[in-house]
Amino acid sequence: MKRFAQDRRRAVVLAVAFAVFAAFVAVATAAGGTPTSGPLSKPPTVTPPAGPPTGKLVKKTLVKGTGAKVASGDIVTINQVIASYAGKVLETTWTSRPLTENLAPAQVIPGLIKGLEGARVCSRRELIIPAKLTDAPPSKLPATKTTLMYIVDVLAAMSVTGGPDHVCGANSQPSS
Repeated sequence: MKRFAQDRRRAVVLAVAFAVFAAFVAVATAAGGTPTSGPLSKPPTVTPPAGPPTGKLVKKTLVKGTGAKVASGDIVTINQVIASYAGKVLETTWTSRPLTENLAPAQVIPGLIKGLEGARVCSRRELIIPAKLTDAPPSKLPATKTTLMYIVDVLAAMSVTGGPDHVCGANSQPSS
């Protein structure tokens, strides 16, 4: 009987967590999809860096947002372009729809988590991610053993620590 109660409690907690996540995805997709105007309304241009890779994670904010800061473990909705270090586009959400992911080790590559920490909702960030931070499960890309470029627009974020949800356009804008 005790085990049944524990299993039932666990099922209820999971159901509530899933419902909250589904509601956030619905809101983020409806309100925080790709903006229709402003600097995040157009795909970014991929410009290969000069010189060889440094082997370090490089973060560069291209468009400064005014929303909440993203933290490890947050659920974010993003547009992204993934390119080789030479600038060849390997994958993009710009030809489909924004992606909603949990910034957790079991969900995305370590370089994306470290690269987006501190980015604000409604910002665009360029990341140069060294191979040691790209070739980790569950990346859908084949193991590259090479440095990759990510250009990421943070469209929405749901804090797992109880902070407010932020959606680009609803409660934050890119700054000029």
